[in-house]
Amino acid sequence: MPDTPPRLDIIFQKYDPALFFVTFNTYHRKKLLCSAQVHEEFLRFAKLGEERGIAVGRYVLCLIMLIFLLAVTKTCR
Repeated sequence: MPDTPPRLDIIFQKYDPALFFVTFNTYHRKKLLCSAQVHEEFLRFAKLGEERGIAVGRYVLCLIMLIFLLAVTKTCR
């Protein structure tokens, strides 16, 4: 890959399925995400993804944002 640090070639050749870094904020940065209910629903969402060939890895759930790693298999439905 031109104009990228050399380490990216090494990292991305090792990951099959594809690995994605996903992040989002709440609308107008409202403090909505830091609750047991939201955390439970996120875990439920992640579990449903496993059935479809999607795996949620490490994640951070903050007051206003969610950040997580996502792997998608080639057989994803």
